[in-house]
Amino acid sequence: MYFSSAETTVIVQQAETDWITPVATLIAVIVGGLVTWLVQTSIHRRHENGEAKAGARVIQMELGAAGSRVKDAIEERRWFPFNRVALISWDEFQGILGRKLSDKNWDKVAQSAIELRELDDGMTKALGPGGVKAGSPYLELTDGQLAGLHAVWVNITGAYNSLNEISEREPIVGLIHEGEPSSSDLAARGAEGGIAAW
Repeated sequence: MYFSSAETTVIVQQAETDWITPVATLIAVIVGGLVTWLVQTSIHRRHENGEAKAGARVIQMELGAAGSRVKDAIEERRWFPFNRVALISWDEFQGILGRKLSDKNWDKVAQSAIELRELDDGMTKALGPGGVKAGSPYLELTDGQLAGLHAVWVNITGAYNSLNEISEREPIVGLIHEGEPSSSDLAARGAEGGIAAW
């Protein structure tokens, strides 16, 4: 059924305009709700991205420290009880990093975090009360243990570089802290010439 423009005009003129206010209100509520949802989603995404970037950088800092300790242990062929390598902030940031990293990069980071926690636990037990080297000032490392630590060092570097997806840092070429002086070298220099030698 079609109405001519004259018939439509008559229908509109005879009809009340009471329907306009509720329809306009409904449209305003829908549009307002949609705009609010879009703004809130954008704010949440921006906050989550910032949290992920900060978390990635904190974990990279901890990976750098762990890499330095592992490198020193390999070079000195010794593991000292104070060499703690577990990622302290891992539990805090693993959720956000898991949501933001690609599967491949997440696997590298998570593997390294688990390896470092297990290495830390194992060495603490070996040098702690009831351990195979309880009371020793350090653990002499075998060739097999050194090879294992080298693999951990490689994985630390891979994890560090995988976090660049979020942290926007430059990748490490080679192994993390490779070629840098060990902490015992720095300590020896400091003992020889005071703090100025550092």
